[in-house]
Order: sequence, then structure tokens, then C-alpha cells
Amino acid sequence: MLEFLINNDSNLFVGAGVAVAAVMAVKYMNARADAAQQRAYEAAKARQEALKAEREKPIKRRFFTPEELLPFNGEDGQPIYIAVLDEVYDVSRKRDFYGPGEGYHLFAGRDASRALAKMSFEQEDLDSEDLSDLSFMDKETLQDWVTKFSVYNSYPNVGRVLRRRDLTLEQLKPFNGVDNPRKIVYVAVNGNIYDVTLDGMNHYGPDGGYKQFAGRDCSRSLACMSFVDEYLDNPTVDGLTEQQQETLNKWEEKFQEKYPVVGKGVVFARSQRKPPLNSILIMGNAVGTPPSGPSALFSSGRRGSATDATSSRRHFTVEQLAAFNGDDSKQPIYISVKSDVYDVSASRNEYGPSGRFAALAGRDITKAVATNGLDDEKELASLDLSNLTPEQFQTLDEWLDKFQSDEHKYANVGRLVDSNLHLTPEDLLPFNGADNPRKMILVGVNGVLYDVTLNGSEFYGLDGMYGQFAGRDASRALACMSLEAETLDDPTLDQITPEQRKTLDDWIKRFEGKYAVVGKLSAARRK
Repeated sequence: MLEFLINNDSNLFVGAGVAVAAVMAVKYMNARADAAQQRAYEAAKARQEALKAEREKPIKRRFFTPEELLPFNGEDGQPIYIAVLDEVYDVSRKRDFYGPGEGYHLFAGRDASRALAKMSFEQEDLDSEDLSDLSFMDKETLQDWVTKFSVYNSYPNVGRVLRRRDLTLEQLKPFNGVDNPRKIVYVAVNGNIYDVTLDGMNHYGPDGGYKQFAGRDCSRSLACMSFVDEYLDNPTVDGLTEQQQETLNKWEEKFQEKYPVVGKGVVFARSQRKPPLNSILIMGNAVGTPPSGPSALFSSGRRGSATDATSSRRHFTVEQLAAFNGDDSKQPIYISVKSDVYDVSASRNEYGPSGRFAALAGRDITKAVATNGLDDEKELASLDLSNLTPEQFQTLDEWLDKFQSDEHKYANVGRLVDSNLHLTPEDLLPFNGADNPRKMILVGVNGVLYDVTLNGSEFYGLDGMYGQFAGRDASRALACMSLEAETLDDPTLDQITPEQRKTLDDWIKRFEGKYAVVGKLSAARRK
């Protein structure tokens, strides 16, 4: 019995010891967890305070010319700046959206107003500063972006865009802080235009004491220290007294010290006769802008593209291509392979009227090459490649490699389009730039088929921003400005609003102006 008790006591002591150890271990682990949690909390609090301090730190705002803004695109460790309506915001903390390689990086380092208003990634919209043709919905969208940047995200405003302007006095008038969408305020003094938007809004803005001078040449008004309309309507400095000229000089010195000059003006002739307004040309010469001007920035091609050769290429229908068959010695000789049109005029002895390949000139020879039927009129007349075998495609690719070799270097002058297509949405699917042998990219909009291969592959190709639209009816997606799959799966327009209809009409105009119409998109087949 005693032995039993001794054993039980021993087991009891061991159990108690284990329990105590477990409790201590749990307390220790909880203490460590609490300490880790406290450290994480303190670190997060410190980060928030640092971010708050960074936001509250005074920012010395400045002007940026479009050229000076370009390097602020997040590359090479640079901050990321985006301008909206000429207000420049530091969006660096959203690098996962606007940084290199991210979806919205193409907005970085530029004024993206037009592109954001139209929800467009088209290079022409990214490069353009024109807001004059924005629709009501475009303007509403743009204001939403302004609110998003300035209020919801509270991105630091680091300055404004400074632009070169060539303006007459009549053209100067809208730049009064009200009558232009960017709310720019210009004041002209003694032949120079000054941008006073950044540092002079309190004086020359809509509520300022000198608001009458906004968008005007105020030379005579400043010289005479008068706000009367006749001095603003006729700002000639002829006939000023010595004292008035000295007053004007002092005002000019103040402007030169405080505001950037964005234009040079042709001073009034020394005559009391008022010249026509349109003859008073104010020559733009923005601070920091190269002599060639900002319009020369991308003249060598679209940013991100290797060349601007696309702009000189064109579309050919089968009938148009047939005219380039060498019969007219003054005309070049073209042939098409996989719908790419090549100028083979350098080999006129081969493809000309007396050459051994004369039958190929002015034709699409894709199927004939694949089937070794260069003498077969039926094969030369057919654009259909659906029945080619893998071996025949291999033959075609091998021939094309030789055709494109350095030995020939034939210039690619355009694309062949089939202008009489009738496709259902199901038939359209393979025309996405990948799943058809000619690598065609077709987009359906409001019942019309557009071939965007030549001018739109960078946008609608596999890696393009609108790649989802390739081989699809994009009508509803464009109307709703949506990349959601549901708008592509159900492209019907029955329920769109008048505003969405207007948006779609704007897109249709753009497609009609840029891409080739190649046929009709019919309704889906019934299952």
C-alpha cells in the first residue's frame, strides 16, 4: 500500500511539474506574442506618423515644361509625377499602379488629362494636350479624376505644367482662369506673356484685385495705374509720359522676378492707330523648352515604338493590290504574303511582265506558296488558308524566311484586307492576332468589323491595353468604358444610357477615322 502511495505521489508531482511548465511556457509565448504585436503596432504607428509628416511638410511648388516632366516616370529611382489639368501630382506612393511595368505607367511623366478624360491608352490621346473636343461625359470623367487625385488620394501637388504658346491678343482672352479647362491665367506685359497661375492666382484669378488683367495685355493699364477698359482694349504704349514709362518698367521687373515668361510679343508699332487684334502675334518661347518646341518630342515615332514606319504603310484591297502588277513601268510591283504587302520592284526582272514570276505580281501568294502551286490560278485567287496542313504551313514559313532575308530586304508597304467579310461572334474569335495564320486582328463595333492589325496592334494585340477586344464585339465594352468580361460576353446595346451611346459614337468615329472597315458582324448563331 505504501509503495502504491509513493508511486502515486511521484506521478502527481511529475504531472504538477508538467502543468506548471506548460503554464509558464504559454505565458512566455503569450508575452512574446504580445511584445511582437506591440512592436508591430509601434512600427505601423511610426510609419503612419512619418507619412503624415511627409504629407504635411511644406512643398515648394514649381513649374514643369512637358520636357522637364518626362523624367519623373519612376524609372531609375525617380519619383512619379502625373499632371491632370496641368496640376502636377506626386503619385510615387502608388508605384504599384503607375510605376515601370505597371498598368498605368504610360500616364507617368506627362499631362494625362485627355487620356484620362477619354479613358484611353491611345498614344495620340496621351501625346495631345487638346481638350476642346471633349464630350460632356469626358469632362465629367476628367473631373472625377481630379477629385480622385486631389481629395480621395490626397497626392502632393508639386507644381504646374508650363506650356509654350503662340497667341494673338484675341486668343489670349480665354486664359483668364475661368474660360479654359486648365484654369490657366496669363497676363501680357510689354509684349511678354507671363503665366501667373501658380504664384499669382490670388491677385489675377477670378477673385483677385487685378482680375481685369487676366487674359489681357495690361501694359498701358499698369503704366497709367488705371483699370479703365479703353486701356485694356488698346494696350499700346505709345504716348506714355516718362513717369508712366518708369512705372511700367518697375511693373515689368516685378513680373520678371516672380513669373515665368511663356511667350514673346511683337510690340505695337509706334503709332496711335490701333492695329488689328489678329496681327498682334505673341511668339511663344517657354522657359526651358528647346527651340524645336514640345511638338518635336515624338516626331520620330510613337513613344515605345521602334519606328514611325507604320504611318507610311497603308491598306490594300485585293482589287487595289492588283494594280501593282508591273504592267505600268512607272508603278512599283507589290505582292502579298500572309497579308503583309511587300515592294518587290527591285526584282522587276523576276516579277515584271517578262519575269518568271510575273503571275505573282499584284497578288496574295500565300496559299500558292504553301501548296507549291505558283502556277495554279485557283490557288493564287484564294485567300482561304483554313484547309492547309501543318506541313504546308511549314513550307510557307520556310519560304517566307528566305523571302525576308537580308539578300532581298523587300520593304513592307502595308497590309492586305478582305473587305467583304461576314462573321458571327463565334467566327470572329480566332481573329485575335494569334489564332489565325495571317495574324489578323479584327474588332467588332456596332455591327461593323474593323481590321486593326496595321495601325492598332500595339493596343489590340496580345500584349496591348485593349487586348481583350481582339476578336470580339467590343460595342458594349466601349460604350460602358469597361474591360470586364461580362460586357464582352454580352455586347448587346439595349440597356445603355444616352451618355453611353454618345461614348460609343465617339469610339465609332475614332475607328472609322483610323481603321479599315472589312465587313459586317452578324448576330450569334442560335444554339
